[in-house]
Amino acid sequence: DVIRIGSGTYAVVASPNDNGLQVINLTRPADPAPVASLTDDGRVALAGAYDVDTFAAGLGTYAVVASPSDDGLQVINLTRPADPAPVAGLTDNQTTALDGAVAVDVIRIGSGTYAVVASPNDNGLQIVNLTRPADPAPVAGLADDGTVHLGGARAVAALDLGLGTYAVVASDDGLQVVEVTDPADPVPVARVPDGGADTALRDASAVDTFMMDGGAYAVVATADGIVVVDLADPAGPVPVGVAQNDPALRGASALKAFHTAGRVYAAVAVPEGGGAIRIVSLGELDTVPPALSSAAWMPANRTISLVFSEPLDHAATIYPEITILGESANLTLADISLRTAAGGAIEANLSLAQEAALGVPGTVQLSEGAVRDISGNPIPPTSLAVTLDDFVPPAISSAIYELGTGLLTISFSEPLNHTATIYRDIAVAGPVHRYTLEEISVGTALGTTIEATLDAAQVEVVGSAPVLYVVEGAVRDIWDNPIGLVGGLAVTVLDPGDAPVLASSSYNTGTGVLNITFSEPLNGTAIHYGRMAVRDAGQSSGGLILDSVTSRTLDADSATMMTLTLSTAQRQMINDMATPQLDIGAGAVADAAGNGISTAPDLDIAVVDGIPPTVSLASYEPGTGIIRITFSEPLGPVITYSGMVLAGESGSAALDDVSARAHSAETITATLNAAQRTAVGDTMTLSISEGAVADAAGNGILQATVTVAANDGIPPALVSSSYNTGTGILVITFSEPLNGTAIHYGRMAV
Repeated sequence: DVIRIGSGTYAVVASPNDNGLQVINLTRPADPAPVASLTDDGRVALAGAYDVDTFAAGLGTYAVVASPSDDGLQVINLTRPADPAPVAGLTDNQTTALDGAVAVDVIRIGSGTYAVVASPNDNGLQIVNLTRPADPAPVAGLADDGTVHLGGARAVAALDLGLGTYAVVASDDGLQVVEVTDPADPVPVARVPDGGADTALRDASAVDTFMMDGGAYAVVATADGIVVVDLADPAGPVPVGVAQNDPALRGASALKAFHTAGRVYAAVAVPEGGGAIRIVSLGELDTVPPALSSAAWMPANRTISLVFSEPLDHAATIYPEITILGESANLTLADISLRTAAGGAIEANLSLAQEAALGVPGTVQLSEGAVRDISGNPIPPTSLAVTLDDFVPPAISSAIYELGTGLLTISFSEPLNHTATIYRDIAVAGPVHRYTLEEISVGTALGTTIEATLDAAQVEVVGSAPVLYVVEGAVRDIWDNPIGLVGGLAVTVLDPGDAPVLASSSYNTGTGVLNITFSEPLNGTAIHYGRMAVRDAGQSSGGLILDSVTSRTLDADSATMMTLTLSTAQRQMINDMATPQLDIGAGAVADAAGNGISTAPDLDIAVVDGIPPTVSLASYEPGTGIIRITFSEPLGPVITYSGMVLAGESGSAALDDVSARAHSAETITATLNAAQRTAVGDTMTLSISEGAVADAAGNGILQATVTVAANDGIPPALVSSSYNTGTGILVITFSEPLNGTAIHYGRMAV
């Protein structure tokens, strides 16, 4: 193959006997100069290298080599012709048709670059994705099955005919045309068998395609000569020229179509009779101008890719006449220094500064004559919208189901190729049964959306909480990226007309957690916390506005319950309220259908005691052995006495070992026996393990250790009293410290 790299023209030659590749500089045709070579060393697939084609990808120029002895392909980076670098290889296995691969042709399909490979040993065709040269990926294959002519397939040429992309394959049986518009699904569309004098396709060994006077043709080398086939209708190819009786062409083994001086010719290699190159005139040159087929923007590498309807004469391209119109600026291709041009494609890589200045590209404009095809026909003035190219698979953005109508709407993250959708691999399921979209009436399937309407029986079976399942590859975006597996995606259910209402609310005094539950799933982006407040009964303003609570979540599964965790100060504010109530303003929340809640004031909140009890006082009477433990609130019936231990001067005593004990409301009373009184003495501490007691709400006490106050059992006595007539001060002194909370002044008088 011959390709332009930088300012030079190079030939890339496959050599089966040398098991390698040779790069030759043809910039000066009278002085071809070998530049570099690459041979098979066991690490590259170049054994028996037989055919080669070149292509551009990103900022680089690459060659792909068919190597029959290695049963595969080798991709080589030729961006620096003097230093060809192996990039990746792909060899035959049970899932690919690369056994004895002898021919390869590269073509742009949509936004991707693909190799079409002929394999005589596998009697078939293999399509390989080369969009990422470092990761060639088998896409699909097609094998001879008696209905297609692919037995001993040994040559292939691919071409774009405007409405579709096709591969023309030469084989032992004749010629086979295969549509590869969808690279993942090659479709045989027509065959031209060997039919004697009219077709003369016996042992077809080479094929090339060319444009002539607006039409597309294939020229085929056969054992009996050459044949020209009209491809104007790919489904009905017609042989229009046969040269089988010319001894000079018998045994033709290779050929290449080219043009010069207004005519199209074929250079034919004829090994018989000592070997010769024969030049055969095929007809008048193409007079149809090229057209811009697509313009794609690839943001990942800041590349604009232009694909034309036919190969161009890139030496005649006027880059200042090709303009990209962006959001905020325009650029010509002359402004972009990093460009590659090969075949029918031009790619330009923008710098970061150029991308920032341009914004997202919108349109590409070409002046008349900005590009010319290889026949010299100039392109007319052209303007084409730029499409966004990507390698990111589509994802489901939302799945919404309307209970009233049975309408299921599935929205995706990007536009889909709806012709590739496999409806049987998309299903909506209820509790006991699932329906595929193939079983449901599919309505609109446009852009990013698929709509399907369930009938009455299906609505009843699916119920009110459907789940969506999608098999990998069930949908593809317009760049052929397949969706991944989606298993059990909850579908948002709409109830048209009915606004949500408050179902319940609860508040935990200990944790400060406020839960508010509504009757149906909410639209999480339409919650207005500033329209909701907690106020004490009878208040119409003030209180705690929920917008001030920073910790807020909406339950991800049901979308019906919001949980707010109050700060310490906010918790104390609510705890101090006698009867906390929830006030909800109009439109504070809305369901997925956009129905807003009505004003709902003075809604009682179920208050849950979440505060554990604590020890208020522990006292001991040494004389009687009675210990009293008073808690902050009444206790529940379950008490673990083994979790309460008195530690004294000489020993300890667990209340579990005290036989005389009683519980009443918030107080526990226990009477120690003589031995226990001796062990603990008069000074002691009380240790209570976590959960040893709990309040009526079940809140367990936290681990605590408190000092027990000694009470001797002897009542205090009056020691003295004095009164100062001038100051009016009356001083009364007792024999021991008093309990300040148990003084009854109404029982004392002067």
